[in-house]
Amino acid sequence: MPRKWESTPGDAISLAAFRWLANALENGAIELYATDHHTFKHTEAIMRAALKEMMMLKVRFGVALEDNGCPDGYVLCNGVCAPSCELLAEAQAEKT
Repeated sequence: MPRKWESTPGDAISLAAFRWLANALENGAIELYATDHHTFKHTEAIMRAALKEMMMLKVRFGVALEDNGCPDGYVLCNGVCAPSCELLAEAQAEKT
């Protein structure tokens, strides 16, 4: 039986915190670049490291196709629930 995604009372505030943190990273990067464009390579390295950590977390917590159970509006895409897999498929097709 596939796992079932269950909402919790704290979901909205947790998702809001994720959004705030993502925006804070973006804003900080833009502010640093606007202050001194020579910060680009260092700021880019920090942001790429954060993305790499996130991808490693996706691999660690990803689920098998038969375990699906994503919430409404999401599909299982390479082990994680995402709004769409099409963009990933398009990017992979363009790469080959």
